[in-house]
Amino acid sequence: MASGSIVIEQCPACKEIVWEDEWTIIGDTIIHERCRRQFIRDMTGMSEAQFVRLSGASEIRKDIEGLKQNMNATLEYYLQRIQQLEQELNEIEKRNRG
Repeated sequence: MASGSIVIEQCPACKEIVWEDEWTIIGDTIIHERCRRQFIRDMTGMSEAQFVRLSGASEIRKDIEGLKQNMNATLEYYLQRIQQLEQELNEIEKRNRG
C-alpha cells in the first residue's frame, strides 16, 4: 500500500501518482516499481517475448555472478581454515616429537 510523500505526480507508464515507497528510476525517469517491465518494453519497443528472453538472460547473469562471489568467499574461508588446522597440527606434532 502506498504511503508517505508523493515522488512525482504521474508515472509515465500508468499515469498514476508515484509515492515514496513504490518508486524506481530508469535512466533519469522515475516510475513505479510495478511499471518497470512495461516502461522498458515501451521505451525499447520490445515485444513481450523479446523482453522475457532479455530479462531472463540478465537474471541468469546476475545469478552466475552471485554464485561466483559466494563460491570465492566460501573457498577463501576453507583455505584459511585448512591453513589454521595445518598450523595447529604442526605445533602438536612438534610437541609430541620433542
